[in-house]
Amino acid sequence: MVNMQNNNVGVLDRTGQQLGNYRLISPLEQSRVSGIYLSEHVQLNVQCIVRVWQTRLKEELVHSFLTESQALIKLIHPHILRMRDSGTEDLVPFVVMEYSPYITLRHRGPKGEPRALSDILPAINSVAKALQHVHDRGLVHKDIRPRNILLSRNNDAALLTNFAIDAVTRSEQQPNHLKAAEVTELLGYMAPEQMQNRAIPASDQYALAVVIYEWLCGELPFHGSYGEIVQQQLHAQPPSLRQKVPTLSRAIEEVIFRALEKDPKRRFSDMSMFLTALQQAYNGAPALPKAGVSGVSSSAPRPFIPFGPNPPPAQQPVPVKQARPPVVPNPMAPIAAPMQPARVVSTPVAPIPPAPVQAPAQNMPAAYQRPAAPPSKSTPAPAQKTKKVSVTRRAFIAGLVGVAAVGGGVAWLELSRRVSLPQFGLGASTDPTPQVNTNSQADGGTSLIYRGHPARVSAVAWSPDGKRIASASDDRTVQVCDAKTGSRILIYKGHNAEVYAASWSPNGKYIASAGADKTVQVWDASTGALLTKYTGHTNQVNAVSWSSDSKSIASGSDDHTVQVWNISDGKLMLTYALHTAGVLCVAWSPDNTAIASGSWDNTIQAFSTIQTQSFDVGDRIFDYRGHAAEVYSVAWSPNGKRIASASADKVVQVGSGINGATIFSYMGHSDVVYSVAWSPDGTQLASASADKTIQVWSANVKQKTTSQKLFTYLGHSNTVYTVAWSPTGKSLASGSSDDTLQVWQPL
Repeated sequence: MVNMQNNNVGVLDRTGQQLGNYRLISPLEQSRVSGIYLSEHVQLNVQCIVRVWQTRLKEELVHSFLTESQALIKLIHPHILRMRDSGTEDLVPFVVMEYSPYITLRHRGPKGEPRALSDILPAINSVAKALQHVHDRGLVHKDIRPRNILLSRNNDAALLTNFAIDAVTRSEQQPNHLKAAEVTELLGYMAPEQMQNRAIPASDQYALAVVIYEWLCGELPFHGSYGEIVQQQLHAQPPSLRQKVPTLSRAIEEVIFRALEKDPKRRFSDMSMFLTALQQAYNGAPALPKAGVSGVSSSAPRPFIPFGPNPPPAQQPVPVKQARPPVVPNPMAPIAAPMQPARVVSTPVAPIPPAPVQAPAQNMPAAYQRPAAPPSKSTPAPAQKTKKVSVTRRAFIAGLVGVAAVGGGVAWLELSRRVSLPQFGLGASTDPTPQVNTNSQADGGTSLIYRGHPARVSAVAWSPDGKRIASASDDRTVQVCDAKTGSRILIYKGHNAEVYAASWSPNGKYIASAGADKTVQVWDASTGALLTKYTGHTNQVNAVSWSSDSKSIASGSDDHTVQVWNISDGKLMLTYALHTAGVLCVAWSPDNTAIASGSWDNTIQAFSTIQTQSFDVGDRIFDYRGHAAEVYSVAWSPNGKRIASASADKVVQVGSGINGATIFSYMGHSDVVYSVAWSPDGTQLASASADKTIQVWSANVKQKTTSQKLFTYLGHSNTVYTVAWSPTGKSLASGSSDDTLQVWQPL
């Protein structure tokens, strides 16, 4: 293998350490995901390759890792780099492979240089046969790209390497440490369905077709910004190969483009058929092969077996130097406002008048992951007419992490944006007669389960009088139902993409909703008539918050800005642009003097909306950096003195509303926390999480950290993204990727 040593900040170099029976001699490739080392078996003095991951396994996944790696060890094929052993050292996973003097396809020649199909056909033949062998055994590689295809010196054979191991993927849920250098490469080869965490054998076929496309013309089918690559990969047809390479036959282009179909059902039924079609096209046959072509048989395995037919007995574990542990949020880590407060004001405006301190209307920020839509019974439409459908952002992320965990770095911040994926036999039509369950006693306090949405419920909001609830969903609608009976009162269909946020105006007249179509829409809460459509954002809008006088809205977007505007005419009043990444949540203080926002940049920032002795309009009041991951939700206490924030670091921080200084940290959840809400009297908080629970806990805590809870709601069967208290404080409403809105009472 070629030496590709990188000097990455934060990459642990294990040279000289011993893992099990293997001493790591020198690094061959280093990344923030894993290190590959030339190694030696300490008993047999035989050279080998050891891949050791930078992450540590969750204890409950060690057995799964060993079981999965054993399945890969059993893969014996002349074109698969043989895996010989696996193990863990202090929960650090590693696998052992044969040493082989091959170089990667990526290093075969200068990147960007077009090459003839004849030059790569022997390697493609090898890889396709290896993948057929893998798929026949119920496995999927999940990371086919040039760096994971090894070539012999004379190019007459290839080896497949670096398979995904799901246990590692599941242990690496928030790889914020990964770098951005390989983002384009990572996304460039990923099949659309794999972005939904639904990798199947056809996903490997898609990726191999991208490899061939790139080989022939010198570039990937899609390029641009990260978001542009994702959207093209999901929805656009690849540019014509024959326009780039005029000498290429139409038959070869047809074969490659069939393997690149967005819908996996429209690709070749298996790798052997793909290989046969490509070979026939290369030999001049115009037609694609018919269904039923037999698979490609495997020849005898390579004779290179350095360890003998069985791995030697394992030694006792040898302690190794551990990687730096994950960052733990510091409960006392606020950053004071700068000496010269930053000011970003787009248009000078009169100060927004303060309002009397009062309990604000409940408006929970949008949740930030999306569920896969339910299967459709309809026949899939042709690729060029495919409709878009929402999927979980979490599934999209899991697909990326799955590749990153075995193959290379990814810019986590940019890649974990929500995207709309094409419909592969999926549907998201709205049921005209929603199912409602009332007065369920299964969970002690459930009074209503509303099933009107066929997709994730991303946001819920109570009307100020507590009689109605609005719910926003990835089905592109906002639905209003009766808070007691669950009967649907209104369905708003003004958005043409997923809806991530919905908030009821404090005066009860309007609802503001926002989402992936980059708009904020303000409409009549009784009739659904559109009042204003705000189009000032250049990317999807993740959150909205009303001023207490119901005249203005603050909206946060992936364009890195918070924009404040007037609902009557949509006129922009203020743009705050000091976040370095997308804004995920916004909340207006109860007295109208400040707006707080949370972001992918892991910060909570508050800025002034009025002129004071200390701050001009738009000046940053504080910049809180106590979270170790992105901030999904912020909420002011009813009296405005404190602010709560929920994050992917699994922690809810409660801090000062004046300077952001941490008061205490709530650590009761076992997974990402997506939403936090104060009770109207300010004595309790409720937080919703990917651990499928909503937890209610006291706001009056003396300790610096606590996990003590008053009540845990277990009514949802999947990740909970949003929670809101009723105006009376007696009930809560929550939304989940189980596609339900639930109303319940903490007991």
